[in-house]
Amino acid sequence: MKIDSSLYPIIVATFAGRTDDDEVEMSIRIFERLLASSLADQEPLFIVCDLRGVTETSATVRKRWAEWVNGMSEENLRAVHTNVLLFRNAFMRGVLTAVGWFSKRVRDVCQSAKDLDGARTVICNDCERTGHAIPSTAVLLTEDVAA
Repeated sequence: MKIDSSLYPIIVATFAGRTDDDEVEMSIRIFERLLASSLADQEPLFIVCDLRGVTETSATVRKRWAEWVNGMSEENLRAVHTNVLLFRNAFMRGVLTAVGWFSKRVRDVCQSAKDLDGARTVICNDCERTGHAIPSTAVLLTEDVAA
């Protein structure tokens, strides 16, 4: 797992291989710190979760993500302007469907894209739709960021 905040307020979280319980808990702690910073700065976050390299995830991992999202305060939910999930196969689509069974919020707030160019498009479209300024770092959101 790698969480890159160099494009703040755009955060790129990259997961690969088998995602385990410890990795999820560490990710949640990092996301909670980023949410607190976002609220303090009054700067909404744009989160991109790159799941294209995930090969395995357990039911407990899926349930934990859903529980965390379900337990988020309304304030923390508002701190995230856009949440984009990148995935490329039916396995991950199934995983995300299962997480959505546990959490309606996940279904409501997450959008998908096939790559970082698609994520940038989703972010820009969301900003245009809501009247929010497009983050200046959006132009830097390319596949080089994930490398």
